[in-house]
Amino acid sequence: LAKIALEDSKEHVRSAAAGTLADQSMLAKLAVAAPYPEVRFAAAQKLTDQSLLTKIAREDKQMDVRYAAASKLSDPAMLAGIVAADKEGQACLAAMGNITNLGLLVKIALEDKNRYLRLLAVGKLNHPGQLVGFALGNSDPLVRQIARGKFADKAWLARIALEDQDGQLRYYAVKQITGANQALLAKIALEDPDE
Repeated sequence: LAKIALEDSKEHVRSAAAGTLADQSMLAKLAVAAPYPEVRFAAAQKLTDQSLLTKIAREDKQMDVRYAAASKLSDPAMLAGIVAADKEGQACLAAMGNITNLGLLVKIALEDKNRYLRLLAVGKLNHPGQLVGFALGNSDPLVRQIARGKFADKAWLARIALEDQDGQLRYYAVKQITGANQALLAKIALEDPDE
């Protein structure tokens, strides 16, 4: 199969052969040096070497090959590097999809200049302690809305309904609070600055 992946005259045959290989050294060779993007893509999908995958995700000329490599990454430092290096590309999106490190997600959500990446990071957060800060204190209404949408806790929804500066977010928080707590809903209605 390695011979076919390296030498067949048809790109799709080489790609199919590369996709069945298990030899990491041969896959590495194909992922970096194969003349056809389809072959590099197939090889990158099977690679496990995080350093090589990072190199491919940063340097390959083809967007889909960079995406395939980035989607295989799991190391938080390498994922952060891809997000930092490929702000607008598919590799960045693939890397964002694999980030599970809470600290890294919070850092991206707070500091990244790319709004879309901040929104993706907030959307991946599930820790109520982190979400409340984004739901109440972030300057971006869409970030606040995404964070608010992840709340099921009625106490946090009440806090958003009472304290958020955005009337639309307060409205959506009130809609999520069930009618069982009439006293709370009355307090929100009386204290709402827009009414």
